[in-house]
Amino acid sequence: MIEHFALQFCEAYGKLCRWIDALHVREKEDCPKDLNGRQLSDGYTHCVAVEALAPIVAEIERLGFDRELVNRAKKARGRLSMSGERNWTAQTVLDELIEIRRGIGLELKKHKFAYLRSPNDQYFEQDRCFGSEVYDQFQKARADIKDACNCFAVELYTACVFHLMRVAEHGLRVIAKRLRVTVSDNGEHIPIKYVDWNKVITMIDNKLKDARKNMAGAKKEARLNYYSDALERCSAMKDLYRNPVSHTRTKYTHGSALDVMERVRNFMQFLARPVPR
Repeated sequence: MIEHFALQFCEAYGKLCRWIDALHVREKEDCPKDLNGRQLSDGYTHCVAVEALAPIVAEIERLGFDRELVNRAKKARGRLSMSGERNWTAQTVLDELIEIRRGIGLELKKHKFAYLRSPNDQYFEQDRCFGSEVYDQFQKARADIKDACNCFAVELYTACVFHLMRVAEHGLRVIAKRLRVTVSDNGEHIPIKYVDWNKVITMIDNKLKDARKNMAGAKKEARLNYYSDALERCSAMKDLYRNPVSHTRTKYTHGSALDVMERVRNFMQFLARPVPR
């Protein structure tokens, strides 16, 4: 996704337009002069290159505008910044800038820009939305965490919850892996990623129940309580959110999606904590 700051682009475009206005004035002033008198100094053309073209070149390149337009603007910037490259006049510089501005106008018609309303904008393109500990420990969940936050930023709340449930599933798999839970069918091993939530939760629960039968010591009890707590959180999310969003039973709003976001964030941060030893 390309992050577009409207103010940054508008400032660059505004500088281009102000230089065009200034060159219009300069061209009228120079009109009565002979050709030599109308020639602009190297310092003047260098200022045009730096102040009018450099900012807008950076913006249109970052936004992926037409390559021919970007190359033309870059070439004009380069020629204007070179000493004695050609005999520039206000009119010739003006013609070049007007063509670049016209190209930008045509290109803008091909693009659509979304407005991210505050405070949703703070979730856009955030890699560490759930904190550094979650980011560092759950690499496989990074993409879905970022996608969930982006969906929230653009007000696609049901899609946000869908991705959050994928994040929670990464957490569920981590619990199963830590407890060495295995699933088989007719003696054949099945990877956890191919097993539905309900079966994984049941297998983890059975594993914890068996462990409690032979429990001895406060440390072991602390570990089992930790995993029981994690499993309860995941089981609740399955019933409250995962099943409804997967089977198109619920449409989420800003408030309800934010609640799910908080619950999943807390769940993943809980798993990121050190396991009791």
